[in-house]
Amino acid sequence: MSSGIVIIVVLLTIFITYQILLHFGVFEISTQQKKVVTEIEDTRKLNKKRTRVLAFFKLCSGLTNVFKGILLTADAYEKHKYYIERLDIRSEILNRQLTPEELRGRHALPLFISLFFIPVSIFVHYCIFIPALAFIYFIGYQTTYKLRIQDEDEIIDNYFIDLYLLLYSKLRQGSRARLQGTVEQYIDTLEGQADTDIKEVMLKFAKYMLNLLSLYEDHVAIPMLRDIYRSATIINFCNVAAQALQGIDNFDNLLTFKMQLVERKTNLMRKRQQEILRSGERSIYAIWIILFIFIAVGWYSKLPTGMF
Repeated sequence: MSSGIVIIVVLLTIFITYQILLHFGVFEISTQQKKVVTEIEDTRKLNKKRTRVLAFFKLCSGLTNVFKGILLTADAYEKHKYYIERLDIRSEILNRQLTPEELRGRHALPLFISLFFIPVSIFVHYCIFIPALAFIYFIGYQTTYKLRIQDEDEIIDNYFIDLYLLLYSKLRQGSRARLQGTVEQYIDTLEGQADTDIKEVMLKFAKYMLNLLSLYEDHVAIPMLRDIYRSATIINFCNVAAQALQGIDNFDNLLTFKMQLVERKTNLMRKRQQEILRSGERSIYAIWIILFIFIAVGWYSKLPTGMF
């Protein structure tokens, strides 16, 4: 038998043997085993990350508690509690909202760390900017939260009419009204829409309302909205809705509030229409300018060489 045939027979034997062993799973780790190993590894990594995050927030709350009389007075505590509840400030890895101590400490920690750069600035002068920037950050973060709340309030004021029109017929039933199903219907409609800031804000508001309605009677739950949402629109809604749910005949107030929301939405649509018209006018001006440039360039290219 020639050497070539021997090599072919050997290779064929190895291939067939490998296929048989592979068929019986000799070289294979089962999918279930791989999945279990992956899940264990992911869980271990998650636990490590959770431990680090927990240690960080423990440091933040510890810093706040040490300097509580300075960093977190009673008034500051209530403000931070409101920011947390209203903006849903949370740690995703810990799957919970922050505490006021953790939130305050998280923003105070960079300031305390920056203090170590003050003696260094004697030798390296630009290091003095580090505590200065940290101080600006420390005194400015609450303003950021307030602006976010204002932006959310404006969205709610402009788009609350969509929810109120659904609730209007229910509220006219007086004390027999049950609002939970209507709010659930509104949430289902929102969740089917494209992701926008408007959807995010209104969905968070509606879910908060639904949570209250699931915990308390309607006439008790609705006024509790004012604890978190303090815009004029929501306060007015809570007043007229609470009266209706208590059995008070306030059809005129419900209708007046409805007309106010309709007028606000109409004004908003008019404002947007004007913005679109102005944008269109600017586009037309830009087109005329570009056209004029093309005409001028074409006219210039036809002039005799060396004329200018």
